[in-house]
Amino acid sequence: MSNPTPVQSFVTRFGLVTLGRPVYLDGIRDGELLAPKINLWDQPEGDRRIVCSLPHGAVVTADALSAAGQHARVASVDDPACAGWVHKDFLHP
Repeated sequence: MSNPTPVQSFVTRFGLVTLGRPVYLDGIRDGELLAPKINLWDQPEGDRRIVCSLPHGAVVTADALSAAGQHARVASVDDPACAGWVHKDFLHP
């Protein structure tokens, strides 16, 4: 498992995400909802498993970015027990 990168914010395809501030999960690609449910994983890369899924539009907070810089560790605002890694381009500020 890779160690998180020490950052305060990072850029996704939607804009700037700041750690600790609410953002929402966005499953829309090219104007179409392609991911109505978004999986959160137990680690950012490699042999991993799904720990929970959240719907498109769910509000989460990110607290870390993977060492490779492609995945963020997030937790649901409504259900903090649902927490894991997701590709950063699912995060919309």
